Amino acid sequence: MRTLELSDGLNQWWQDGIARLPGRGPPSESSTVVVTVPPAFWNNSDSNWDGLIGQLEAATPNKLVLINCPAGCDNVAKSPRLRSLALALSEGVDYPATRDPEPLALPKALVVGGIVRGVQPSAPSSQAFGPSMIARLDTAHSWPDTSIVHVGFGMQAWVPVVTAEAVVAGRIPDALFNGKLVLIGEALGPGEAGYTTPLDVAGGKGMTLAELHAYTIEAVAQGQLTKPVPELGAYTIALLIVAITIVLHWLLSLSGALLADLLISTVLLTAAWLSRLQFQASLPLFDWYLAQWLTAILAASAILRADERALRYVMLDVLNRVRERLTPANVLASNDPWGVIMRFTQEVFDVKRQAYLECLPSQQRIREIAAQGCSLDEILELRRDYGRSPYKEALQAGGIIALQRPFLNIPEGETQFIAPLDFAGRLYGFWAFSVETQKVASFDSWQRIAEEVRVQVGELLFHQQQWQEQRQARVNPNITTDAARTHRSLTQNLIQGVTMLEKRLTLMEQANASLSTGYLLYDLFGNLIQANAPVEAFARDVNLKIYQLSAYEVLCELLEDPAAARGLMDQVLMQQTTASSPVPLSGKKDRGLYVYVHPITESSGVADSASLAPFDLVGVLLELIDFSDAWEIFAHRQNFIARTAESIESTTQRLANLDSTQQSALEQLKHDVDLLQRVANSPQTRLVSANVPVDFCSMLNATLDNLSSLIADRHLRIERSPSVRNCFVLTGPSSLSDILKELFFLLIENAYDHSLIEISLWSDINRDRLFLHIESQGVGLPNDALQDLLAGNTEEQGEQWKQLGKLAKRLGRIQATLSGYSDVGEGLQLDLSLPLVDGVATGKAD
Repeated sequence: MRTLELSDGLNQWWQDGIARLPGRGPPSESSTVVVTVPPAFWNNSDSNWDGLIGQLEAATPNKLVLINCPAGCDNVAKSPRLRSLALALSEGVDYPATRDPEPLALPKALVVGGIVRGVQPSAPSSQAFGPSMIARLDTAHSWPDTSIVHVGFGMQAWVPVVTAEAVVAGRIPDALFNGKLVLIGEALGPGEAGYTTPLDVAGGKGMTLAELHAYTIEAVAQGQLTKPVPELGAYTIALLIVAITIVLHWLLSLSGALLADLLISTVLLTAAWLSRLQFQASLPLFDWYLAQWLTAILAASAILRADERALRYVMLDVLNRVRERLTPANVLASNDPWGVIMRFTQEVFDVKRQAYLECLPSQQRIREIAAQGCSLDEILELRRDYGRSPYKEALQAGGIIALQRPFLNIPEGETQFIAPLDFAGRLYGFWAFSVETQKVASFDSWQRIAEEVRVQVGELLFHQQQWQEQRQARVNPNITTDAARTHRSLTQNLIQGVTMLEKRLTLMEQANASLSTGYLLYDLFGNLIQANAPVEAFARDVNLKIYQLSAYEVLCELLEDPAAARGLMDQVLMQQTTASSPVPLSGKKDRGLYVYVHPITESSGVADSASLAPFDLVGVLLELIDFSDAWEIFAHRQNFIARTAESIESTTQRLANLDSTQQSALEQLKHDVDLLQRVANSPQTRLVSANVPVDFCSMLNATLDNLSSLIADRHLRIERSPSVRNCFVLTGPSSLSDILKELFFLLIENAYDHSLIEISLWSDINRDRLFLHIESQGVGLPNDALQDLLAGNTEEQGEQWKQLGKLAKRLGRIQATLSGYSDVGEGLQLDLSLPLVDGVATGKAD
């Protein structure tokens, strides 16, 4: 696997570094010895050769081999002792023709990048030096049958190298040569460079030819030849590394993927190290590194580009949503935005004449686009490069500037101005206009208004352009928008989005601060998220520490009743319906306050639905409504009713000598006047109370009318007794209406088709109670189960009957009671008792 010359060189550098490391464990004995002969030794007398060969033969070596010889091997032909030696010659070196046997052929050195990596046999095995020498050694390894023998030079045994002079002088012990393969070769002369191998450090002279072949024989004998990985295996592992890298970058974050890449690189490094030391395998480490890190870079780039596209999509989506909320649709969809803008500036800011100039895309020029109060031909300024005056001064000022030279052809008595129209760092055009000079006298207030108009116009142009681009992209997705054409940076889009969101938040904060209604927004755990200015002012007035209290604790402080606060929170959290209650405000009788508690859900914001799952609830909203002004008006009406009742009572007291019939009518009149006075003066009927006089008969009729379609579908008959005279009960109207609706819905669902539902209504003046009796023919349930439900035990009942138990609890909060009787197959009999207005009873809000 050779993808780049750089990686190939790095692989060889890595392998050479391992080859130079010390051997593993105790070194084994070398099977070869090299004797180097200086050049002058070759042409010396035969006595030197006789002495050298005699010393070597006396040591009983395995084999003496002469490696090449200078000057055409003349001395080999002359010396009988030399002719007796085995000869191994490199390709192209002549030898005596009379020699027998023929010389062995030395393999060629394989040089890669100036360094010997192995040898290449150049003759058949029978005449080759390597196989012949290996056959003479007692080794379990044979010469490899390959075209290239890769020698890693990292074997445990190092080949001994001695000089001929030392051998002749007897300084070398015979044990060194005993049973060894002895190679005799020419030594390197002064300044002569040998073969560079991985064992050579910087500045080394290199090996002689005899040393090179001795190391080759030694590597084969020890079974330590370098084994390159087959290309198919190298490509397979590379593809596996690429696949793993892609998967990791897809599954992990950028930092996690980087750590995984480093881990993979460490594993590859360890595997290459161990393979070289233990198995002499030469792994293409840097080729795999190249594949891995190129893949990592491409995968990270692709993921970052995908994230950028997703982020840009999200930002554009946010921009579109904010734009749609801030800008009217008719302005966005207008094909003539300048006409809309001119009408806007004319209505908001009374200009006499105005002209608009639009920036040309990708150019530092503008063109006239629209005018009002004058024509485009009346523009006297001929320059259209907004890098020049007067446009340059307006951009430097960042706002409206007065013109020293005329821009429009206008009469006397008007002052001309020019202003840039920009938004979020992008210029859209210029606005030139004139104003009556006398209006300019109040420059401070006038300039503030004009500056606000300029900013609004710039933002309108931005929204209109964005809307047109999005509409164009939806119509034809292949059309490149201006944002893509100009390669608008993500930073610029982000600045625009933040600018609009900041403006949106500022607008919402100002709007919330301007409300007369105060609100407290809490999360699901009762932590305060936001409060507006009116409720903060109220909290300071009553010394209520809203930022230190939960929603429940605030309700306890407001209602001065933990049980009532718990009831409101239960209704909101468990039933997920809006609950409400008056706020007593002890010591502040001149103020009327009402609190509404709304559930906040993910799907619909402020919700009032009992069908939502508990996990849909994300927060609670406390809304405080101040009825003080309405209460003052209501107090005047109460005063008028009370005074009128006193006048009627005074008149009736002056009546005398009436017959019995007239006296009875007079008593009834006195009773009604007394009731009117008590209702008008009772604090329970004031606006701060949840309980007010409610016409129960009308509410009952309205409930049945609302359920008429369901009654008709079931073919039910309704029989009602005549309405009673005094049908006013003291309760919360919305609470009672909801309870009646749910109660009759339950009865209708339980009733048989074509059955009868009887309704009876009567009042007990002495007990100040109104009674409603309902009897249906339906499935029913055991009476014991019904009594448990009415007592509040709903755990063992179905959802339909649990609702009946909840209704009983809610009726208890408005001082009403629910009782009844039932049996399986006999339907239901329910009795509802409510307080009449005569009793002016006290009750709490539902």
